[in-house]
Amino acid sequence: CKTAFALGDCAAIGPKFAYLAMKFQAPVINKNIRALEKKKGMSAYKKGPTMMVLPLGPNGGNSQLPMGIVVGNFLTRTIKSGDLFSSNTWGELNQDIANV
Repeated sequence: CKTAFALGDCAAIGPKFAYLAMKFQAPVINKNIRALEKKKGMSAYKKGPTMMVLPLGPNGGNSQLPMGIVVGNFLTRTIKSGDLFSSNTWGELNQDIANV
C-alpha cells in the first residue's frame, strides 16, 4: 500500500480528541481519496480547534474550550451531560435518536 489514511485517535497529529478531530479530518480524507483516484494533488490537514468536554457524573466536569478557555461544572453540564452529544451525533447522521 503506497497511501494510507488515518483519523481520530490513530492519527499522529497531536492531542487526541477523537470525535472533534474526526469531524475536521473526515472531509479532508474524503477529498484526498477522491483526488488520489483522479491522480490529482492532495490537501494537507489543518488542525482544528483544541477542545475537550469531560463530564464527571450527572452534575460535574471540566472543559477546555477553543483559545484555551477552561470552564467547570455548570458549563460542562450544560454542554454535554444532558445526552452526551448523542442527539447531535444522530442528527449529523440524519437519523432520529434511537429508543434504547
